[in-house]
Amino acid sequence: WGSPAVTDLLSEAARTLGASDKKRTSEAGAALREALDMADATQGFDAAWNALFTKGTSTTQRNGTPRKLGEMPVLADAIELLQQMDLHGRQEEAHDDHACMVRLTRQLLHCWRDLKRERSVADMADLEQCALALLSDAELSGWVQQRLDAQVRHVLIDEFQDTSPLQWH
Repeated sequence: WGSPAVTDLLSEAARTLGASDKKRTSEAGAALREALDMADATQGFDAAWNALFTKGTSTTQRNGTPRKLGEMPVLADAIELLQQMDLHGRQEEAHDDHACMVRLTRQLLHCWRDLKRERSVADMADLEQCALALLSDAELSGWVQQRLDAQVRHVLIDEFQDTSPLQWH
């Protein structure tokens, strides 16, 4: 938010808008100038957005439309810049949320594994992992295959998941 390129472009847009003889346009320029003077980057960005965009209908994200303040190249550039910054900010938030969910999921899986061990139970994923371990071991796989061949005539596979790499193995 505080980079010279951003500050220069938005300052130029504020000057251009402020010089207009139309009240709404000059007010938008003043609001944009105030936004640039804010010390807090988030508040400054929000104020700049509100100066150039209408209020959106969503409370969770900015989705307003650019205000009709006239046809000025610097205004179009400022609007595009703010939209790109907003998109980048939302992508960053999504990345942070995803990282939190990954940490939470890992913790839940750890607790689930401990609970299964404590209660001496196994789920389908455990059985699949065990089968893969048995059939991947060079010494054991021959013995397992020989025992199955001697005792089992037919195998019915129900609910094979063709999208599961573990089941394919």
